[in-house]
Amino acid sequence: MKKDIKLKDCDKARAEMLIKEIGKVRCWIQGWQAAHLTPGTVNLRASIPGEDSLRVMQIILKDSIK
Repeated sequence: MKKDIKLKDCDKARAEMLIKEIGKVRCWIQGWQAAHLTPGTVNLRASIPGEDSLRVMQIILKDSIK
């Protein structure tokens, strides 16, 4: 069951700024994971809890300012 979430009274400028800042954090996480990954192996310690929630927040913010 898919549920669309949108923020009410969302300030477009602030939402766009948050989208950019969340993007920077996601890039940092990907770089950290790449640095801790050994080719050909699975490293469960290289995952960061909550990283997918950052992607979801970006989607919610983008949908809210449309």
